[in-house]
Amino acid sequence: MDKEKLTRGGAGPVGLPQGEADVPGIGTVLVRAMNRGELLMGGKLGEEGRNQAAMERYVLSSCMVDPEMTLEDVDAWMAAAPAMEIQPVVQKINELSGVGRDAAKSDLHGDGDG
Repeated sequence: MDKEKLTRGGAGPVGLPQGEADVPGIGTVLVRAMNRGELLMGGKLGEEGRNQAAMERYVLSSCMVDPEMTLEDVDAWMAAAPAMEIQPVVQKINELSGVGRDAAKSDLHGDGDG
């Protein structure tokens, strides 16, 4: 096995599922699934006693494809947005990543079906 195949030649996240998410009253954005490292980091930031906002801003800044968003961009969006405006975007990233509310309904091993 060639390690270049595993690391994708160091190219970063490539070939991950992408999809559009609707931002109510604004339009659609393009997002992608989290890679393994992002999933672990997001989970670490979101552990009990940690900051949910920090987890969301990390995931959004990592997985927004169009438009690309920095942490500062996400902070500005969070400050300007109505309470639930960002939620559909986060839900789409979770859906593409195979995590979140509907993950238990998947056919992946370990989904709680025994």
